[in-house]
Amino acid sequence: TAIRIYSHDTAIFCNQIKSFYTGIHVGGTTHIYHNNIISNEEGIWCGGVIHRWEGKMLIYENNFSGNGIGINLMDIPWGNIEITKNNFIGNELHAGFWDAYFVLWHENYWDDWKIPLPRPIFGRILWFIPWIQFDWHPSMQPYEWWKE
Repeated sequence: TAIRIYSHDTAIFCNQIKSFYTGIHVGGTTHIYHNNIISNEEGIWCGGVIHRWEGKMLIYENNFSGNGIGINLMDIPWGNIEITKNNFIGNELHAGFWDAYFVLWHENYWDDWKIPLPRPIFGRILWFIPWIQFDWHPSMQPYEWWKE
């Protein structure tokens, strides 16, 4: 693992994370932004309960490319995660979840989604029931946040 943090009010930003088993292993109310997460087995593994009163985890404006799985969420019953304006390009599986509820996905770019309709994200709840979440407003073009 390149970065492992279980903390609140932490930021992980402006990193090049390449060729690890897990790029970022995180829990708590961390903000993760402006990272290039490339060629890892798991780009981000996020797990553990984030209570409503603790704040929100934000994952935004990152590039996920060439990973086995871009983002993997596990055991997050309260939601409180917002995943927005990321680029998912060339991953074997862009995103998945196990027992992660009420995750807000929006405005991410998915290289395998070329229609302006909600993009499904497949996972499981209660460990075995197939479930679907959606990026309700996927971007049709990749972001170039580093040029802003």
